[in-house]
Amino acid sequence: MLFHARFGNPDLVIWTFATHYYMVGVPRDDIITRLRNMELDPADVALWGCTPPYKLYPNPRETAVIWRALLKFMDDEGLMEKLYGKLLQYADPSRRTEPELHPGLPLFQPPPAWATAVDESAFTPFVRSMGTAFGNERGALVVKEMGNVGLTPTIYQLTELAMLYSRSGDVERTFYILNQVESQRDQDSAIRVDQVFYVAIARGFLISNQLQAALAVERRMIRRYGFKAGKSRLLDELYEDIRTASQGRKVPHRDVWTSQSCITRNTDPSLRPAVTQNLNLWMQVSFTHRVTRKPCRKKVRSRYGVRRQSWLSVSD
Repeated sequence: MLFHARFGNPDLVIWTFATHYYMVGVPRDDIITRLRNMELDPADVALWGCTPPYKLYPNPRETAVIWRALLKFMDDEGLMEKLYGKLLQYADPSRRTEPELHPGLPLFQPPPAWATAVDESAFTPFVRSMGTAFGNERGALVVKEMGNVGLTPTIYQLTELAMLYSRSGDVERTFYILNQVESQRDQDSAIRVDQVFYVAIARGFLISNQLQAALAVERRMIRRYGFKAGKSRLLDELYEDIRTASQGRKVPHRDVWTSQSCITRNTDPSLRPAVTQNLNLWMQVSFTHRVTRKPCRKKVRSRYGVRRQSWLSVSD
């Protein structure tokens, strides 16, 4: 699922989940509706299709990938609000009820429990999407509502919120979040700030033409972590773009989230080695199938060899 999500294929994410997992911790009615409406490429089915001997029960990290995939299809603000309401329902133990199914849709084999808890990671894409659709304060409300259902915001949700403010040029609120996160880090709290947090904020300030604010964020990041050219493409590009903006020249578009280090950064620390290993393995499998399955070669190459838009793109 992570591989399909990385290459921007939410339908394949949902299809893989429905094939291998019980419908636990996700809105079953939305998934079933999507399964009935999706049109999968035969090359994808030939390459990735398999029938597992038994189904698994997903953990909250795996269901979070499904909430993100479903959000991709919510092109209407009302649908987005409705999906977010379901997420709050699954996150709040006092509000969990059996989800309603659309008339005429067949039931999957019911799991032992109709609902299960979701964790903080499921809220991450909603901070950006709700903030972009309804304004920055709506993204902040998502973070607040996490606390209302007993979840503590992590660096991932705070990064998205800070990036919302920095992209819109709201220097005061951005630095308020930055100061709060840094103070929590100094107190050795559960929030683990990293360089991606600073890069995302500085990149947002470059987008909103707040050069002095971007320089201030860069100085604070270098003071904490130092800077060595060539060690990180993400840092090298930011340093280069800030120098470009300082000279009055146009800053090129950058996708902050395309590097593999950022993919694993947005994954539970205990899963990071497995994610990296599986990504490499799946890439090897895809190249093998390009050679051995000639009828699928052109389709697979066009989908996995050229398409590079990431599901974690800042421009989403």
